[in-house]
This record gives sequence, structure tokens and C-alpha cells, in this order.
Amino acid sequence: MLKPLAALLCAGVMLLTPSLSCGAEFRRVEPDTTLPNGSKMNSYVDIEGEIQPGDFNKFREFLLNTDNLYSFLNFVLLTSPGGDVVEAMKFANLFDRGFIKVSVAVKCYSSCFIMFAGGVDRSLIGIGTLGVHRISTRELQLDIQRAKAQISPIASDVSAYLLQQGIPRVLVDKMNETPASRLFRIDHESLTDSTIAAAVRYSPIFIDTVDRACGRDPDPFPGKYIREAPRDSQTMAAIGEWVRCSNKVRLRNSYRFLLAELAMLKAGKSSVAFPDGQYERARKSIGE
Repeated sequence: MLKPLAALLCAGVMLLTPSLSCGAEFRRVEPDTTLPNGSKMNSYVDIEGEIQPGDFNKFREFLLNTDNLYSFLNFVLLTSPGGDVVEAMKFANLFDRGFIKVSVAVKCYSSCFIMFAGGVDRSLIGIGTLGVHRISTRELQLDIQRAKAQISPIASDVSAYLLQQGIPRVLVDKMNETPASRLFRIDHESLTDSTIAAAVRYSPIFIDTVDRACGRDPDPFPGKYIREAPRDSQTMAAIGEWVRCSNKVRLRNSYRFLLAELAMLKAGKSSVAFPDGQYERARKSIGE
């Protein structure tokens, strides 16, 4: 996590026009879907709604349930118009350190994009879209100097974080040049038609680790085959094997992360994944 988080904690900064939302909702989803290989689709965690202060602590309580925790490790589906940058950065930090896979099937706008960037394996499903614009404050700010002092350091820190996560500079620049009253949208088609699809898909350290363990990704332009001639059976089999291998690498590291978080709680220290002082509940949720 970048050092700027401490600075973010003191600022009421968001990437969304304020609304009457009550904050994000979290739920575990058990899909009734059969995959091509005949197996059932794994459960996952759905995060939906505007991200507001306090949501991250609620989410850590949510993870104290074993089923919720292991569904979270499978993957997270994000649906959000945006919200508070502080909370978004906390979620992103957890996703990054926990080696979490994230997907978007509808929309993930504004500060939700920061959460998306925190994932190590990131994808758009179907009509899913991302949306970015530059950071704004909660209140109307007519004092330009004050607004600059409040926003500029945070905008710089967020940009640095996105670049660290492997988000291409062209998208970071689009975020910073798009007014807060507008939205620059990114969909599956625009990604697969560009040269940045693979860079958006995986965080740098994760994909480098997977390359060493599983070999290079046999599908360097993920999803492009949907609109082009399908891959032959041999290539599709290679892609499937690589995906299974990469997921094993991810889950192995996720479990190591949870054990390290449990050790932090046992030592009386703060944890990223679990609420402070909840060692016994966290231990049971992990199954230790």
C-alpha cells in the first residue's frame, strides 16, 4: 500500500456526486450455473452500491463468516457508481494484498475503478463497463487555492497507485483529464480492440509470478476470440490449463495472506482483512 493513505484519511474526497445512498451492500452468491466442463460455478462475493465511510469495516465483519471468506477468495463482483476515495483505497489494498480476482458485469465507476485496480486478476464480463473521471470534493469548493491544496496531493497519490497496479498511463491520463461532472467509459470491446487489454487484466507482480509458475499466457488478447474466429481446440485447452494453474497460484498466496493476517491478530496487531481484536472469530473463519 502506498504511504499516501494516511493523508487520504483526513480528506472528504470522493469520485462521485453525493447521493442519498446508505452505502455498499455485501452478499455471498451461490450461482446455479454449470460450466462447459460440467462443474458448478464457484460462489463469489457481490459488492454493490455507493462506497461510503465505514463500509470497509463492515466488509471485514462480513469476512468473519467462513462461507463469505472463501467465496471472497474465489472472486469479487463489483457494481458501484463510486463514492468515497478513502474507503475505495482500503478495499483496493485488501484486494491487492489478498490476491483477489475482481470482475465487473454492469458498471464500476469513479472510485470503484480504484477498487477494480486493486485486484490481481481483473475482467469485464459481457456489457460490464468501467468509468473514470478526476477526483472531486464532497462539497462545492469556490476557494480555488483551498481546493487545489486538498485535491492535488490525493489525485497524485491515486494516480501513482493505479500505475503501480499496472493500469496503463493512457487510462490514468484519461481519468485526470475528464471533468468530475463527466465520465470516460471503458468497455470490453474498447479494451480488446486496443493493446492495453492484457495490462488492464493482471497486476504486474501477479502475472510475472504466474508466468514463472505456469508459463506465458497462451491468450495474450483475452476475450478477443469472442468476436473473431474461435481458437482451435488445442489452443483452448492450453488456455484452460493456464487459467487453472494461475488460479492455483493465486489461491495459494491468498491463503498465505490470511494466515499472516491471523498471526497479526494473535500478536495484538491490526489486520487488513479482519477487525481488530477478533482473533478467535478470524481463526474459525479460516478453519484453523
